[in-house]
Amino acid sequence: MRAFLYRSYGGPGVMELANVSVPSAPKNGYLIKVNAYAFNPVDFKRRGGMLAALNYDTFPVILGYDASGTV
Repeated sequence: MRAFLYRSYGGPGVMELANVSVPSAPKNGYLIKVNAYAFNPVDFKRRGGMLAALNYDTFPVILGYDASGTV
C-alpha cells in the first residue's frame, strides 16, 4: 500500500509518499481499506516533534488520523 510517512521530526519536507506493507488487523480490531484521509492537527504537531515528550512514536510514522474507508 502507499502511505504518507515521516522518518524523523521536522517540517513538511520530512514527509514522503512510500510503499509500505499492509498491516494486519489488531486483535479484536478491524482492518480498514482507506479511500480518503485528512491531515489532522495532531499529525502536524507529531511530525514537528511538538508532542515528542508525550509520544510513543516509532519511526517511520504513517500520517492520517482522520480516514474514511471500507471495513
